[in-house]
Amino acid sequence: MSDSLGLSIGMTNLVAARIGRPLVMRRSVLTLFNDRAPEVGVPGENPNLTQPGLVLSGFVERVGDPVPLVAADGSPHRGERVLVEALDSMARTVGGGAPIAIAVPAHWGPATVGALRGALRAMPSLAPNGVPAALIPDSVAALAALQAAPGLPSSGVVALVDLGGSGTSITLADAGSNFDQIGETVRYPDFSGDQIDQALLNHVVAGIAEANNASFQQKANTMKAVTINPSRESGKAIIQKICQSDAPSILAASSTSLLTSRKMSRIITTQKAKLNVE
Repeated sequence: MSDSLGLSIGMTNLVAARIGRPLVMRRSVLTLFNDRAPEVGVPGENPNLTQPGLVLSGFVERVGDPVPLVAADGSPHRGERVLVEALDSMARTVGGGAPIAIAVPAHWGPATVGALRGALRAMPSLAPNGVPAALIPDSVAALAALQAAPGLPSSGVVALVDLGGSGTSITLADAGSNFDQIGETVRYPDFSGDQIDQALLNHVVAGIAEANNASFQQKANTMKAVTINPSRESGKAIIQKICQSDAPSILAASSTSLLTSRKMSRIITTQKAKLNVE
């Protein structure tokens, strides 16, 4: 009898967890190869990405979309099928398991969840012993985990705020009724980790341009235009790419206090103002 397997779907990251094994979290990027199984993640977090392949990203938000993703080679790919391939790869990373539970974004509607459920039927490895994977909202999984540790109130209304890479989701639950959900999960796409990364980068680039003469402005704008790919890179990776670009002279001329904690807090607060919850 194997240990149960938990998989979690996020717009930015995919997660696999199995008892007795380290949790694995990787970027929601799938690389297809001609001679071996697909791999999830980006170089630096997945040691198996040692050769070039066909890279697919942005597929989580396209689950259920009848319009397929178009890869760099022109091939079409349905979002839900790519996601299932990615989930299967994540399951292999931790050695599989049974039964399987998959946490899906709480703001997904029945049609989106149905599209994923249909695509899972074509992947027997994610239905060990013929038992289909259970699909549960990630809000339910999060509340269960929080209830176990550190614990939640036994009465009243609990607000679960999920600050994600592509948006913020808010779910209300009744603590006095086994944390049953109250209404639907509300999604706010205007406040997200990706947008904060972009705002921080914009601030850095603007500061570089202001600290140097006007001849640097065009280079700064070029940096700003080509560095961001939120679906594949973290904020740290974005800043590292700037440092490795053709602008070391600009960075060398700038102040080491270009981005202080106070400035960072102000930028995040400005972004948070877009989260208007009434």
